[in-house]
Amino acid sequence: MSNALFAFDDRRVAERTVALLTDRGLAPSSVQLHARKPGPNEALIAQADELVTGGFVRNFLDLFQGIFDWGDSPHDASAYADIVHQGGAVVSVDARTVEDRKLTHQVMRETQPIRQTDWSDMPQTS
Repeated sequence: MSNALFAFDDRRVAERTVALLTDRGLAPSSVQLHARKPGPNEALIAQADELVTGGFVRNFLDLFQGIFDWGDSPHDASAYADIVHQGGAVVSVDARTVEDRKLTHQVMRETQPIRQTDWSDMPQTS
């Protein structure tokens, strides 16, 4: 099995990408969306935190809540965590077959991620 990460600056496009992947045959367990959980008054809270603390409180809470838990991904996700922090989203795909990779590439051509990793083999678990 191999894994790749695909970053989007618009969460809605990432959500649509996940839906396309699963609608077209990828197992839902093979696709993960990494995004900040929007809450009420999210923009106002973020703006106040940025003005008062330079974003410290928000950064601390993000780390505490573990929104950057990338599971078994073999990639260094730190570069992608910033995209999530800025309101974007990252789609992680576990491809079990060559067909899964082809399907993923087809969907990504349609949805145009702003950044992506190469496919990396994932360690086998027994």
